[in-house]
Amino acid sequence: MDRLIRYGERTRELGGSRTIGIVAKQMSHQPDNIFAGTQVVSLVEVRGPHHSLVLPRGAVGFVTRTPALEGENNLVRFPDGFEKTLEPSQLEVLKHFKDRLGDPALTGACLKRALEHLQKSQAGLEPVAPKKLLPEKIIAEARQELFEIRENILKLMDEFRRHG
Repeated sequence: MDRLIRYGERTRELGGSRTIGIVAKQMSHQPDNIFAGTQVVSLVEVRGPHHSLVLPRGAVGFVTRTPALEGENNLVRFPDGFEKTLEPSQLEVLKHFKDRLGDPALTGACLKRALEHLQKSQAGLEPVAPKKLLPEKIIAEARQELFEIRENILKLMDEFRRHG
């Protein structure tokens, strides 16, 4: 009876030795082959103490600790030094994420279009501010968030230009 076996394992059949099959067996304690040092993308917003937003979805970090047992999570360190425990389903290997993006030129064009929409949003906020239609705190937070989004889009565009 044929069976799948791990690499290098052999089975005896009718006095002879032959390899029946090879299985790339995934290690149960390292799902998706994520090892310490692997660069990953967060598929969820990264929240800190008191559920405060620390990093947006799509933040890139690297795994500093992998699960030892099933059901445990990865510890991920982000460029600002913040560390967060994330479930395997909340992460994607950066290389796999980039491969899914496809053509860098097309992605750059989409980012440029997104930047144009963002600039319209920033421009639309300015006439509202002097009319005091929204509290000043909300206007200031919106300006800051729009500026941060703009900076992240520009960083991505630069990265795609360099690697494209």
